[in-house]
Amino acid sequence: MQVATFTRALLLPCLLVGGCANTAQQLPALLPSEATLLINRALDQQADAPRRSITGPYVRRIDATVESASEKFYQGEIAFLDFRPDAAFEAFTQAASGDSDIARVANQRLLIIRVNAYEQYDAVVKEHAPAYRQRFPIRPDDRYGISYPLLQVAAHYFRSGRGDEALDIIRKEVMAHDAFEAPYLAYSLPLRAMAHAKDAAQRTALLELAGWAKDGLDLAIEARLKQSNWQPPAGPSVAAPVRGTLLEDQTLGGHQWTAEFMQLRDRIAQMLDRATAASA
Repeated sequence: MQVATFTRALLLPCLLVGGCANTAQQLPALLPSEATLLINRALDQQADAPRRSITGPYVRRIDATVESASEKFYQGEIAFLDFRPDAAFEAFTQAASGDSDIARVANQRLLIIRVNAYEQYDAVVKEHAPAYRQRFPIRPDDRYGISYPLLQVAAHYFRSGRGDEALDIIRKEVMAHDAFEAPYLAYSLPLRAMAHAKDAAQRTALLELAGWAKDGLDLAIEARLKQSNWQPPAGPSVAAPVRGTLLEDQTLGGHQWTAEFMQLRDRIAQMLDRATAASA
């Protein structure tokens, strides 16, 4: 049953008797992980609806007394989805210690909040991102890593006239993934940054870097197609998927993982063709 239909079914009795002011109190409490799953499903079904109209009914039902690190993390994820950066930062900080997958993703979320909400661009590049990378090395089962917040910092630097620093961030993040053992988000960063580049020299440098990434993906795909017994990394075992993180990926077969490489390579090739034509 779809979430929206399920919700209407739950509300029907109180609608018939004339009021639903206390509906959230009448419904059973939810673990933060359960609420995260339901919110993401609702977001898929109602992509254009105001965010708080989707998250609010679930937020009011959360059991906030849970103490486990994983449920603390999901408390942060709900606040993250609900556009409450301070609450999200506090909860993610509580879940960020150790070396578990939950801690890894909590630290990734903290970087995103530092960039998007607190605008700590310089501190992220000089302090927080290096500290993260020291604790959490690049892993083939985490295709996302910290590429997104670093892209946001680079975009800000381009807009602020700090193009050389922006290029340096993009170049270092792409080249750090030179093993090509996973379809990393990092490979798409040069072309994602093109819209922010201010001059022809910057765009040329980004195009060259994108071409390097595409060539590496071509070689990786060729090698994978020759390995009939190659196995991809196992997917995570978590209470609820977390979008844009390793906690979202499920276990894929060898052919499916190779297809992920191909799809990324093809997207980069298409973007590269368009960007090259626009720069001509």
